[in-house]
Amino acid sequence: KNKKGISNMEFMFCGGIAGAIAKSITAPLDRIKIIIITNQKGGSYQQAKEIVRETVRTQGWQALWRGNSASLARIIPYSAGRFFLYENLKYIYHGDSESGLIPFTIASIVGLGSLAISYPFATVRCRMAVTGVERYNNIFDTFNKIYRQEGVKCFYRGFVPCLISIPPYSGLKFLVFELLKYQHKILYPNHPDPDVISRFLYGG
Repeated sequence: KNKKGISNMEFMFCGGIAGAIAKSITAPLDRIKIIIITNQKGGSYQQAKEIVRETVRTQGWQALWRGNSASLARIIPYSAGRFFLYENLKYIYHGDSESGLIPFTIASIVGLGSLAISYPFATVRCRMAVTGVERYNNIFDTFNKIYRQEGVKCFYRGFVPCLISIPPYSGLKFLVFELLKYQHKILYPNHPDPDVISRFLYGG
């Protein structure tokens, strides 16, 4: 257990569940975004509403979550590993302090490792999001067809741009979160630990 008295398994479990819930809630928005990008359609609010109406009319409400199984297969180990490694490395190299650039560096490294492992699932999720069941039936069918028709390299198509963007994205996200928690302790010395709503706002 770390200094907070939380075991490694608890960190991984909580991180995985948090990632799964967040991804499932936002899955319809993610699919609409992917459809707009891949079809090169306008990104207006009206266009988004039209995509939702057409998707529901032709495929049903459940189609808004198409590809979410691939997202969950990616995000659960990604989030579990990220929170586990981040929290453990933070207390090894940073002690109890909640400020500084150490969170940025640690989160950047953890983000790169997690991305490399989970990226094939992101590719599968995008393929499923922009196609119907007549092309890719499920996550296993999608993996199999991509591998047979396009090879292993296709799973990492677009990986380099993501590789470049992850360190600042992941690093800044955790850095800002830690700085906000640190300021919370200063502003509210009688309640140094942020409540659930505060953590939600700081994380957002």
